Amino acid sequence: MALILLAGLMAGAGYGIALFVSEYLASRPPDGQAAASGDEGGTETAADPTGTGQESTQPADPSTTTQPSTSQSSTGSGSGSRSTTTPQAPAIIESPHPYAINYANVWTTPVQSGASEIRMRLRRVEVGAGDQITVKDKSGVVIRTFTQGSYRDVWTDWMIGDRMSVLLRSDVTGTAWGFSVDAIEVRTGIGPATGAPAESFHPYAANTRYTWTISRPGARKLKLHFAKLELGAGDMLGLTSAAGETLISFPELTVKENEWTDWHFTDTIRITLLSDYRDFRYGFLVDQVEAGY
Repeated sequence: MALILLAGLMAGAGYGIALFVSEYLASRPPDGQAAASGDEGGTETAADPTGTGQESTQPADPSTTTQPSTSQSSTGSGSGSRSTTTPQAPAIIESPHPYAINYANVWTTPVQSGASEIRMRLRRVEVGAGDQITVKDKSGVVIRTFTQGSYRDVWTDWMIGDRMSVLLRSDVTGTAWGFSVDAIEVRTGIGPATGAPAESFHPYAANTRYTWTISRPGARKLKLHFAKLELGAGDMLGLTSAAGETLISFPELTVKENEWTDWHFTDTIRITLLSDYRDFRYGFLVDQVEAGY
């Protein structure tokens, strides 16, 4: 996967970005090792979801796992907007209540056309002893797993893609209520449409591969002001020049506020944010650019 991704980035954003991504991929855990924790919180104003999810007519194969696809990688040079969906009844997707013993099935949320990122709210989750409910992203990577217990109003982390899926597996010892998903939120583009020179979503999503380009044609040198920069464990932010030279590499767990970079002798700076599936923080906001001519 790393070689395919590297080749694509070399053709698009330049060798410097490709090298930065290659080094990052070599340092991250094997694909499919996602964090088990999720984000709990409220919802936001938006339009109603489109359509309803369809339950699979065939039991899922619990032994099947899907690795992340390189199609999830994204690059861009601007900011997009964010929209959300509101809760609705009946549920967007849900299991039988209660589910059966020795049962396996997969439900997929409706495709959210134009979405670059997605998350969903599980209004209610109840899992019996020995059973499991698993949330996966578009590529099939496990984002969160629920085991025996009762949960309410749990938001998943943000994920790259336009849909998600839920897998339920039960054994022969008993059943429980199951799950219900009642809200979906989506984002479009690679950052909020605030007018800032470059800005990530806050927080950024799992498996982010985004690049922002800041260019001042004719300038001899540039420097950037980071109003805020915060990276989670396993994540990185890199700055490269138009010629592909690595200017700065911010490692995991970097936290900075109100800080200028040094001057860099280039008229173009590309900012690349890379994340895995573990720890999602604020990201970054570049609110000022100075150019020397």
